[in-house]
This record gives sequence, structure tokens and C-alpha cells, in this order.
Amino acid sequence: MDAPSGNRAAEALARRRLYELEETQGWVHHVADLNSGEVLTTPLDRPLAPLSRAERLSQLGHPIDPIVLGGPSRRLTPDQPYQASPPAWLEVMHCRFYNSGGGLPPFVHWDGDSPDGSATFSFAYPPKQRCLASVSFSASASSSLGHVHVSAGAAIEVDVPVGPTDNAHTVDLILGPTGGAQQIIRLDRFEGIQKLFFWAISFGPAEPIFEG
Repeated sequence: MDAPSGNRAAEALARRRLYELEETQGWVHHVADLNSGEVLTTPLDRPLAPLSRAERLSQLGHPIDPIVLGGPSRRLTPDQPYQASPPAWLEVMHCRFYNSGGGLPPFVHWDGDSPDGSATFSFAYPPKQRCLASVSFSASASSSLGHVHVSAGAAIEVDVPVGPTDNAHTVDLILGPTGGAQQIIRLDRFEGIQKLFFWAISFGPAEPIFEG
């Protein structure tokens, strides 16, 4: 994992911005089809809920059973960046501060001084059918609108819009069918972003799996 160790100034800045988020943040849900490049963005007045979340995914032509949203999945976070079986791992580049714990929620922090930052998530041996990846981050733009660039392997790339208000963003990405091939998801090109905190990514099948 390529992540610089933070100095005291960077840690103090990250803490201050994290406290600002706690006071002001709202919620935004994005659903994206990495096969077509289509993105649907919905501001919310409350945290994300399964039924409406599934409904917005269906608007992109991907009906999904809400039960998969709480079903088995792999999860990567700044304090758990590696999973041994099946293998999954997180790689971070050019972040402002990387916090794996110590009194604050684990996070990776980028700001306007790290426009070339990125996070790459690799998932080996995925389910062969369609999969759902869900990325959680908090962010605000330095002007009226910024973007977080999202891609998955050779699939179409999409730009996730970020406004000037601090918000918690959930990005639901439909991939595949994967055929069992390793899936690599990447966040980068933080254009016009004032601050961004990455929290977690989950990855799992987009259809229920029932074992007999």
C-alpha cells in the first residue's frame, strides 16, 4: 500500500475538516452503470435506505433485490486494507493524510493540494454474475461543482458530481457479469475537489445467492 505517513500539521488539518463534516454534512446517492457510462445522482434529506436505493438502481435498468444490500460482501477500509480469502486489497496514492484509527474513524484524506490522488480496489475471484460495488466517501468542491472520476478495468469511466456543500456520498456501481475475472475499481482525478474523505468500499453479488 502506497500511503504517506501524516505529520502533525496534516493530521490537525484532517481532524479540523472531519469535525466540519460532522457539523454540516448531508447525503447524496449516486448509481452508475460502468457498462453504459450512465450516472444518476439524488440528493437526500436522510441517510441512505435499502428500498429507495434499490429503486434508483432499477432506474438504470438494473433491477436489484434489496436483500443483497445487506447480504454477503467483501469490505475494505483504511484500517482493513487487505483481505486474504478471497484476496482483496486497497492501494492509495498521494493522499494528504492516512488514518487507520487512534481515536478517529479510519479514513483517507485528500484535498485541493492532491489533485492527482487515487485509490485502487482489487477483488480477486469475484462472483461470475453481475456485481455491486458501493463506495462511501465524504466530499465538497472548491467551487460550484467538482468531480470524482470512477473506473473499473477496461469499462467505461464515469464522473461522479460533488457540490460545494459537505455531503456523505454513496456510489453504487453495477459491474459485469464478471465471468470470475479479477475486478479493479479506481477513484482518481479529483477535479475541483476541496476535501475528500474515503471511508469504505463493499463488493458482492448483485443477485441473491441461495445455498441448498
